[in-house]
Amino acid sequence: MTSLLRQRAPIATLGLGLLLIVGCSDKAAPADGGAAGAPAGGRSGGGGAGATGGGGATGAAGGGGAGRGGGGWGGAAGAGGAAGLGGAGGAAVSYSGCNFIGGVDRISVAKRDPARSLCAVIVFADGTSANPSGVTLPQNWKVEFAFITTSVGACELRAPPTGAARSTSQTGTASWKTGTAAPFTTADVDVVLHFTGDGGAIPDEAIRATGVDVSHACQ
Repeated sequence: MTSLLRQRAPIATLGLGLLLIVGCSDKAAPADGGAAGAPAGGRSGGGGAGATGGGGATGAAGGGGAGRGGGGWGGAAGAGGAAGLGGAGGAAVSYSGCNFIGGVDRISVAKRDPARSLCAVIVFADGTSANPSGVTLPQNWKVEFAFITTSVGACELRAPPTGAARSTSQTGTASWKTGTAAPFTTADVDVVLHFTGDGGAIPDEAIRATGVDVSHACQ
């Protein structure tokens, strides 16, 4: 009996060893699990392409450029056109006058037009002779001279200078006021100078002004 047990002991020991080996093998090589899941709160996917932006707002005085995609930028405002320059204004026409007190009193009224380098002058004289012009004047006055000249440096003249074109007839009205400090103060003139016999080379010239200062003496 004891001999039989001794013969079976190695067999039992061998069987136990096999069981231990098999058990250890199972623990060392567990079955593969599934692929690791995406981490919680993983990366978000890229946003989709933004919608094409609308055309930029029209800029002042010019079209805006097209907007970029997705909340695109508005087009830059177009440059406004430069304001046009106004035409250069010519020098203004002016009127002046003077008087000459002597044996025959005279009043001279002159129109100065720098743009044309022109002076138009009419001289009234006091006297008893008839007024040959068509200008209506105060009693006993007449038109003594009426002319145009290019001597614009001195328009207040008592008589026509050399080279002046004399008016052959005149029409209109003229009057003036007298004063105590000066024989004459201001003159109102609405006269047209006519030129005939010149082949139409010289057109009519108007002298129209009110309140012209004629209080100082002619030079």
